[in-house]
Amino acid sequence: MGKIKQRTLQKQQQKEARLQKAIKAAKAGDFPSLRRTAEAYDIPLTTLRRRLAGGTTYIKAHAYQQLLTTAEEKAVVRWIYQLEE
Repeated sequence: MGKIKQRTLQKQQQKEARLQKAIKAAKAGDFPSLRRTAEAYDIPLTTLRRRLAGGTTYIKAHAYQQLLTTAEEKAVVRWIYQLEE
């Protein structure tokens, strides 16, 4: 996997982690409003609302457009790393 794709993937994972924390905080009522929750975790308010309403992640929503499944993609990456050794 290229360095740029790795950085992008890391950013997406960090954003998803913040989003999961915001969802837990919103459900627990840690903040007075969803807007404050979104601001505290640096995520868009619309994203937080959509996910609380049962919306799915971007990756899951577009999985049907992928040529390889996640497991297949990981297997290919492992195979490439083995070839480099």
